[in-house]
Amino acid sequence: MYEACSRVKDNLWPVLQQSAAAALSWWIAGSVFDHHVPLFAPIATLVALNTPVGGRGTNAVRVMSGVIAGVVVGQVAFRFLGHGDAAVGVAVLGALLVALLLDGERITMAQAAVGAVISVAAGQQAGIDRVLDALLGAGVALVFSQVLFPPHPFALLRRTEAATLKGLGRALELAARTLDAAADERGGAAVEGTAPGLHPVERPRPDP
Repeated sequence: MYEACSRVKDNLWPVLQQSAAAALSWWIAGSVFDHHVPLFAPIATLVALNTPVGGRGTNAVRVMSGVIAGVVVGQVAFRFLGHGDAAVGVAVLGALLVALLLDGERITMAQAAVGAVISVAAGQQAGIDRVLDALLGAGVALVFSQVLFPPHPFALLRRTEAATLKGLGRALELAARTLDAAADERGGAAVEGTAPGLHPVERPRPDP
């Protein structure tokens, strides 16, 4: 219970940031770009911000590059193959290969594959909306992570130091418990090996 409360306490501020950023992305996509169901903008924001504080900016760039690569490949597959399972398979394969050429990160590959599937399944306009939403969502994530709430190097070092010391403390505690258990086993074995009624041998005393 203590560890659960500690996790909530340590991550409450980043969670609040993600919630506010997702709401802002939804509002901008619906009000400014007039998207009827702006799903992908807040999703892109959440994916970009769902990483440790120091890597959020890089994550946002990966989201944008993956979505753009996937949509472009998906549009090409849709133009030549139309809808269907073959088009989806070719589009996903091409998008994943392009993502591997870009950086090979899992988030880039996932966003590229999703963008390719949406482009083939929903057509050209959906692919364009997906790119706009991704750019918007990643842009909001960059504003939150680099402008409004930029990472502080000393805070990151303190957090890393605290996590390292906590892990070291747990390792030492486990080692101490293991040594105590081994000592108890050896003591029990020594007691069991002593014959009942056996007394120390007395040395003979010299004659006066």
